[in-house]
This record gives sequence, structure tokens and C-alpha cells, in this order.
Amino acid sequence: MNVFVCSKNILNKISHKYNIVFIDFWGSNLFFDEDFIDCDHLNEKGKNKILNLSDEELTKIVRYVSPSMKEIEIDFTKY
Repeated sequence: MNVFVCSKNILNKISHKYNIVFIDFWGSNLFFDEDFIDCDHLNEKGKNKILNLSDEELTKIVRYVSPSMKEIEIDFTKY
């Protein structure tokens, strides 16, 4: 088993054990070489992409957990 698969398995086990949402963007086809400054660090453009994606995913989670939040505008990129 390679390091990537092993790491992902460990993160999945931890997230299930402690009821933590694990949002995996690793396999996303939305990121390109020009979004990175090196093999695994995002540049400014990549940072903005991940922040927007994270904001969308966190908003979905909050609205799922608390349906009363459906009408409230949430912007996690401010935090």
C-alpha cells in the first residue's frame, strides 16, 4: 500500500471514530499545476480555490446539521 492510500485510510478511520467530517479535495479535477508553488503547496490562486470549495462544503454541512440555517448567508472564507 502506498503512502497516499495509507494516509487516507488513517484519516478516514480517525474521522469515523471521532465523528469528524473529512473533506477530501486530493482527487479533485479542479486543481492544476498552475495552482501550486511546489508539489503540494498551493499558491494564491490555488488558495482561493480551496477556500471557496471549503466554504461551499462547510455551508452544506452546517445546513444539513441545522436546517434552520438554510436561509442564512454563511461565508466561511472570512474566518
